[in-house]
Amino acid sequence: MTRTLLASLLVVALPAAAVAQGLILPQRIMTPDGPSVAGMPLLVVKSIKVTTEISEQVAKTHVDQMFHNPSRWRMEGQYLFLLPKQASVSDFALYIDGKKTPGELLEKEKARGIYEGIVRRMQDPALLEYMGSNVFQARIFPIEPNSDRRIEMTYQEVLHQDFNLIKYVYPLQMPPHLTQPVGEFVITASIKSKSALKNIYSPTHVVATSRKGENEATVSFEGRNVVPDNDFALYYSTSDQEVGINLVCYRPDAGEDGYFMVLLSPKADPQKGEVMAKDIAFVLDTSGSMLGERIVQAKKALKFCVQSLNREDRFNIITFATEATPFADTLMEATNENLKKAVDFIDRDIKAAGGTNPNEALLEALKRQPADRLRPYMICFITDGEPTVGVVDAKEIVENVKKANHTNVRIFSLGIGEELNTKLIDEVATSNFGVSEYIRPKEDIELKVSNFYNRVASPVLSHLAIDFGKVKTSDV
Repeated sequence: MTRTLLASLLVVALPAAAVAQGLILPQRIMTPDGPSVAGMPLLVVKSIKVTTEISEQVAKTHVDQMFHNPSRWRMEGQYLFLLPKQASVSDFALYIDGKKTPGELLEKEKARGIYEGIVRRMQDPALLEYMGSNVFQARIFPIEPNSDRRIEMTYQEVLHQDFNLIKYVYPLQMPPHLTQPVGEFVITASIKSKSALKNIYSPTHVVATSRKGENEATVSFEGRNVVPDNDFALYYSTSDQEVGINLVCYRPDAGEDGYFMVLLSPKADPQKGEVMAKDIAFVLDTSGSMLGERIVQAKKALKFCVQSLNREDRFNIITFATEATPFADTLMEATNENLKKAVDFIDRDIKAAGGTNPNEALLEALKRQPADRLRPYMICFITDGEPTVGVVDAKEIVENVKKANHTNVRIFSLGIGEELNTKLIDEVATSNFGVSEYIRPKEDIELKVSNFYNRVASPVLSHLAIDFGKVKTSDV
């Protein structure tokens, strides 16, 4: 059987809000009684995998989507995708019997005629059309019952730059009547710039950022059963200054107060003499709920962090189950001898048993900070986040820690496992000037922990203050 894939450009009006992430709308189903448009279910979005390469403000985005026809009928569908403004499609392909079949650009009327002929002969086409408002359409037939359809698309765009702050957006949000969970959503964006990369920030998704020197970085997000209620947005700034500063302002109405966000970031690869010595306490959950793979992952994460300490640092380990137990009475210098003692302690003495008392452990870590505070003191909190002993209410624990943290100690949370109290893990970090990260079962522990620990490994600024001058501010 001859199979053809067709593509055409055609301007048609369609509301842009209807087609953000890319979806297939059923047009008709082929029943034994003939074509029908009644009772057609939406195709399930099994996965969206996005790979983006950004170089000097030009982004090339490759989208790989898998759809599933849950019905028992052969179906004709309309694939819709909302492109960013000024973007252009460079590749479109449909997988037929597992084989990638690329699109072919034809004149509009010729493409339509060939498409209708193929549909009548029940063969495999896809007709790609531009529909106005930056919407692309591909008419796809057939979509077999209880089967998958895989679509790939590549487009390019020049990203908007406001001063030295650059924004990338992947359209994901859907209107309520079309919203359904995406089985798997993965996006990886690699950034290259001749100027040094400074701030890299997503206001919409919790991303992992891995830097390679001053000029390259990789940003990633991965989620399952993701409800597409926000577009994926990524900001990054470039600067050859020692510290990059970006100001973003917004005023909803001329008669109302406005809002601002200041992003401040030192260079990503400081020299040895520019890195401040730090004090850090590792607070590790060793309760019975951590038994099995969780304690194995937690011990690997802790060993990585301890072995990555700078020689000028000082550290301590506080394990907690029913009670909190410090490894040492005071902070220890990160000498080779002390690091070996700590690794031996982790390997030999840490076992999972007992209840879970994070409230006592975090308060103990805060009490053990040096009185003089001549250098940054921070806490790395590693847990599955399910309190069972002492104070067990997550909100109360967060309030207790925040109240006891009168010297603005930064707390960074690392969640282990799947059945987590994410509210506790996230809020302990965000209400104490830190961030949180998670390690799921079977994930690459070294990659996750290295990304996590890189946030605290080399502090170059502390005790920051801001002077607004004559600008009036409130609720900062």
